[in-house]
Amino acid sequence: MPHAVQALVVTSAQARKPGTNPEADLRRYYMLAHGCHLIDTARYLAGDIVAVRARLSERAGIWCWFVDVEFASGALGHLDLPIAVRMDWHEGFQIYGQNGSIPIADRHGIELGIEPELANVVNSFDPANLFEAASIASQRGTVSAAVDLLADRIAMGHAKDRTASGAFTTGGNGMLDYPHYLSCLKRAGFDGPLVTHGPAATETGGVAEFLRRALGDVGIAVSP
Repeated sequence: MPHAVQALVVTSAQARKPGTNPEADLRRYYMLAHGCHLIDTARYLAGDIVAVRARLSERAGIWCWFVDVEFASGALGHLDLPIAVRMDWHEGFQIYGQNGSIPIADRHGIELGIEPELANVVNSFDPANLFEAASIASQRGTVSAAVDLLADRIAMGHAKDRTASGAFTTGGNGMLDYPHYLSCLKRAGFDGPLVTHGPAATETGGVAEFLRRALGDVGIAVSP
């Protein structure tokens, strides 16, 4: 598994963190955490955006943004951001022009990795996002079904954890059954990156050691 453990984080005494819980306002959190990637990708592929008209619908625990945009080139675009998705998953970008349409991601050699949340499972695989509080048997069933569903479409694995109360924590400090999770990835033939989430500078060494040991226990080689 190449690059299986994320590099140590470089920190600064000048680092700043939010003074409050970023998830306290979900409307703002979802737009900042997920919408930023949508806008960044659109600007990377089609250029600067000069005009925006957006609508938001909130129903049944679902936030859905419909965004009409105008690019500096004169092209018009439409961006969708639904959270959470309760349907068969689909994603991508397309250009429609004078001579037909072009799948943008394929044209630019871009692989789109979409992270799972509680209501969907896609190809940037994070098992700690598939449950909040669950028994070992329940989480094993959920993780196995998700890996079997995606198989060779998993582009990246995530390595964070859940506490018994359902809160997120760093890998190896929670209830996630890592031997089962990593065994499922191995069975699926996954050989992509496994990245950590949210460790403080003082935690990175311990998390890296935990992941190296867990990967070795299930027979997955780690690149230096």
